[in-house]
Amino acid sequence: MEIIVVLVLIGTLASVGGGQFFSRDNFDERFFYDDSLQALRYGQKLAMASGCMTQFSISGSGYTLKQDANCNSASASFTQDPFRPGTYTTGYANATVPSGISITPSVNPLVLAPTGEIKNSSLTTISTATIVIGSRTINIDGPTGFVR
Repeated sequence: MEIIVVLVLIGTLASVGGGQFFSRDNFDERFFYDDSLQALRYGQKLAMASGCMTQFSISGSGYTLKQDANCNSASASFTQDPFRPGTYTTGYANATVPSGISITPSVNPLVLAPTGEIKNSSLTTISTATIVIGSRTINIDGPTGFVR
Protein backbone atom coordinates (compact mmCIF):
# COMPACT_ATOMS: atom_id res chain seq x y z
CA MET A 1 0.00 0.00 0.00
CA GLU A 2 2.78 2.41 0.90
CA ILE A 3 4.56 1.80 -2.39
CA ILE A 4 1.41 2.76 -4.27
CA VAL A 5 1.15 6.05 -2.39
CA VAL A 6 4.82 6.78 -3.05
CA LEU A 7 4.42 6.02 -6.76
CA VAL A 8 1.32 8.23 -6.99
CA LEU A 9 3.20 11.10 -5.30
CA ILE A 10 6.21 10.69 -7.60
CA GLY A 11 3.94 10.57 -10.65
CA THR A 12 2.11 13.72 -9.55
CA LEU A 13 5.34 15.61 -8.93
CA ALA A 14 6.76 14.48 -12.26
CA SER A 15 3.70 15.60 -14.20
CA VAL A 16 3.56 19.01 -12.50
CA GLY A 17 7.27 19.84 -12.24
CA GLY A 18 8.68 17.82 -15.12
CA GLY A 19 7.79 20.38 -17.75
CA GLN A 20 10.03 22.97 -16.14
CA PHE A 21 13.07 20.74 -16.51
CA PHE A 22 12.51 20.14 -20.20
CA SER A 23 11.73 23.66 -21.35
CA ARG A 24 14.14 24.80 -24.07
CA ASP A 25 13.67 28.49 -23.14
CA ASN A 26 15.78 28.12 -19.99
CA PHE A 27 18.63 26.59 -21.97
CA ASP A 28 18.42 29.22 -24.73
CA GLU A 29 18.51 32.03 -22.16
CA ARG A 30 21.48 30.48 -20.38
CA PHE A 31 23.35 29.99 -23.67
CA PHE A 32 22.87 33.63 -24.72
CA TYR A 33 23.89 34.81 -21.22
CA ASP A 34 27.07 32.70 -21.31
CA ASP A 35 27.83 33.77 -24.88
CA SER A 36 27.45 37.46 -23.98
CA LEU A 37 29.60 37.05 -20.87
CA GLN A 38 32.29 35.29 -22.90
CA ALA A 39 32.24 38.02 -25.57
CA LEU A 40 32.59 40.74 -22.92
CA ARG A 41 35.54 38.97 -21.29
CA TYR A 42 37.18 38.30 -24.67
CA GLY A 43 36.74 41.95 -25.65
CA GLN A 44 38.50 43.04 -22.49
CA LYS A 45 41.41 40.66 -23.11
CA LEU A 46 41.59 41.79 -26.74
CA ALA A 47 41.79 45.44 -25.67
CA MET A 48 44.53 44.73 -23.16
CA ALA A 49 46.57 42.55 -25.54
CA SER A 50 46.28 44.81 -28.58
CA GLY A 51 46.43 48.17 -26.80
CA CYS A 52 43.33 49.29 -28.73
CA MET A 53 39.96 50.04 -27.15
CA THR A 54 37.14 47.61 -27.87
CA GLN A 55 33.41 48.36 -27.79
CA PHE A 56 30.72 45.93 -26.59
CA SER A 57 27.16 46.87 -27.60
CA ILE A 58 24.10 44.86 -26.61
CA SER A 59 20.40 45.29 -27.33
CA GLY A 60 17.26 43.28 -27.87
CA SER A 61 18.59 42.22 -31.26
CA GLY A 62 21.92 40.85 -30.00
CA TYR A 63 25.44 42.01 -29.24
CA THR A 64 28.42 43.18 -31.28
CA LEU A 65 32.09 43.55 -30.51
CA LYS A 66 34.03 46.22 -32.42
CA GLN A 67 37.61 47.39 -32.13
CA ASP A 68 38.95 50.93 -32.50
CA ALA A 69 40.21 51.17 -36.08
CA ASN A 70 42.60 54.05 -35.27
CA CYS A 71 43.89 52.55 -32.03
CA ASN A 72 43.74 56.10 -30.68
CA SER A 73 42.03 56.87 -27.40
CA ALA A 74 41.54 60.54 -28.33
CA SER A 75 39.19 59.90 -31.25
CA ALA A 76 37.90 56.36 -31.13
CA SER A 77 36.28 54.90 -34.24
CA PHE A 78 34.76 51.50 -33.48
CA THR A 79 34.48 50.11 -37.00
CA GLN A 80 36.97 47.25 -37.11
CA ASP A 81 35.58 43.74 -36.71
CA PRO A 82 37.79 41.57 -34.50
CA PHE A 83 38.45 37.92 -35.30
CA ARG A 84 36.36 35.36 -33.46
CA PRO A 85 38.67 33.08 -31.46
CA GLY A 86 38.71 29.46 -32.52
CA THR A 87 37.23 29.99 -35.98
CA TYR A 88 39.23 33.12 -36.90
CA THR A 89 36.29 34.47 -38.86
CA THR A 90 35.89 38.23 -39.01
CA GLY A 91 33.08 39.70 -36.95
CA TYR A 92 32.30 38.88 -33.35
CA ALA A 93 28.54 39.24 -32.93
CA ASN A 94 25.43 37.30 -32.01
CA ALA A 95 22.21 38.52 -33.59
CA THR A 96 20.07 35.61 -32.48
CA VAL A 97 18.44 36.57 -29.19
CA PRO A 98 16.08 33.81 -28.05
CA SER A 99 12.41 34.73 -28.33
CA GLY A 100 10.84 36.02 -25.13
CA ILE A 101 14.18 37.11 -23.62
CA SER A 102 14.47 40.74 -22.57
CA ILE A 103 17.85 42.48 -22.44
CA THR A 104 18.34 45.53 -20.22
CA PRO A 105 21.83 47.11 -20.00
CA SER A 106 22.43 49.91 -17.50
CA VAL A 107 25.28 51.30 -19.65
CA ASN A 108 25.40 50.77 -23.40
CA PRO A 109 27.78 50.62 -25.18
CA LEU A 110 30.63 49.57 -22.93
CA VAL A 111 34.15 50.60 -23.95
CA LEU A 112 36.87 48.20 -22.84
CA ALA A 113 40.13 50.08 -22.34
CA PRO A 114 43.67 48.69 -22.76
CA THR A 115 44.23 49.38 -19.04
CA GLY A 116 41.51 46.89 -18.12
CA GLU A 117 39.02 49.56 -17.10
CA ILE A 118 35.51 49.62 -18.49
CA LYS A 119 34.17 52.98 -19.66
CA ASN A 120 30.98 54.47 -21.07
CA SER A 121 30.62 55.98 -24.55
CA SER A 122 32.10 59.31 -23.39
CA LEU A 123 35.21 57.39 -22.23
CA THR A 124 34.57 58.00 -18.53
CA THR A 125 35.33 55.03 -16.27
CA ILE A 126 32.10 53.65 -14.85
CA SER A 127 31.78 52.55 -11.23
CA THR A 128 29.48 49.59 -11.89
CA ALA A 129 27.13 48.39 -14.60
CA THR A 130 24.70 45.55 -15.09
CA ILE A 131 23.29 43.73 -18.09
CA VAL A 132 20.08 41.85 -17.33
CA ILE A 133 19.44 38.99 -19.76
CA GLY A 134 16.12 37.37 -18.94
CA SER A 135 16.40 36.25 -15.31
CA ARG A 136 20.22 36.41 -15.22
CA THR A 137 22.46 39.41 -14.56
CA ILE A 138 26.00 40.22 -15.70
CA ASN A 139 27.69 42.46 -13.12
CA ILE A 140 30.55 44.71 -14.21
CA ASP A 141 33.02 46.61 -12.04
CA GLY A 142 34.39 49.52 -14.06
CA PRO A 143 37.69 50.43 -12.36
CA THR A 144 38.96 46.84 -12.12
CA GLY A 145 37.20 45.47 -15.20
CA PHE A 146 35.92 42.47 -13.24
CA VAL A 147 32.98 40.86 -15.06
CA ARG A 148 30.84 38.19 -13.42
